[in-house]
Amino acid sequence: MFLFSVLLLLLSCPSFADDSSAIGQEINITASRFSQESSKSPGTIEVVTEEQLQSKSGSNVGQALSEVPGIEVNTSGTSATFTNLFLRGVASDQILVMIDGVVVNDPSTSTRLFDFSNVNLDLVERIEVLKGPQSGVYGSDAMGGVINIITKRGEGPGKIGINAEWFSLNGGKGLLSYSGGSGGDYWYSASVSHEKSEGFSAANEDDGNLEEDGYKMSSITGKVGGSLSESSELEFVFKGSKKELDLDEFGGVGGDDSDYLSKTDMIALKLGHKLFFNDDMLELGTDISYTAYDRDLENKADSADDLSVLSSTYHGSNKGARVSLIARSGPHTSIVGIEASEESLEVNDHNSTLSE
Repeated sequence: MFLFSVLLLLLSCPSFADDSSAIGQEINITASRFSQESSKSPGTIEVVTEEQLQSKSGSNVGQALSEVPGIEVNTSGTSATFTNLFLRGVASDQILVMIDGVVVNDPSTSTRLFDFSNVNLDLVERIEVLKGPQSGVYGSDAMGGVINIITKRGEGPGKIGINAEWFSLNGGKGLLSYSGGSGGDYWYSASVSHEKSEGFSAANEDDGNLEEDGYKMSSITGKVGGSLSESSELEFVFKGSKKELDLDEFGGVGGDDSDYLSKTDMIALKLGHKLFFNDDMLELGTDISYTAYDRDLENKADSADDLSVLSSTYHGSNKGARVSLIARSGPHTSIVGIEASEESLEVNDHNSTLSE
């Protein structure tokens, strides 16, 4: 699927020349594709700050989002098993999800749901939830709204962060990070994390299903950028993850299946460049991005599935490019942009039945 769009917005918003007007105001970048005070956004937006995220229960973005008004998160089994997300009743296939502006919806699933469980809260600066149809700005994938996850930029002298947790169900997680920067001159941050749990049966334990369905997932993230000159800025963002999840066939009697596995590999990349002219009154931005998913479903032959063998592989990808020009004049801001994207999906099914 190839999408080409031209965006032209003429919006009125307060000038940023008066710094005092921005004190105590949250800044968002999703509503109109440029930074402005959230209270002046033309859409209904909720900004979840870092402080608010740390006060919420749970340890990943998915659990934190479940506490945001208007959002419903469905899980099956452990907190790592996300099945769907609804924003004001609209399902995830009509909600655009981004990390630092990179589209991360998973085209290898029917719901196009991004796995929020694989984003550690310790790495997030804020989450912007833009509610309601946004197809005029973001295309048909944003009919229900936009969720943009903003990760932290490094600042100050280089520092190492270490975090480890243990929890019930024989599980735990660890995070190692390194970050630093010098104002707008340069910034960098990188992290690696791992989490695992033995879990519990995804099938109903009341029906005698006692086989544990655990999970393990690892991720690596990074953001590095800086000023090439007084009027030029470059930034590179990347995220990679691997996840293995135990599944069951169904929820009734005999639903346990010890050989049913889901494996997902994901990578997301973005390179962005900005040029500033006329005392930052004009801003020319260019972005290129790439997101890919490789998902395998494996179910070996056993008595639970009548000797059937399942092996399905899914490869989905999204390539995007965007050029935008932002002009600011007094209290008014105008933006014109051209955007192109291509989404693809390849499916290979290998199903068979072994003879007894």
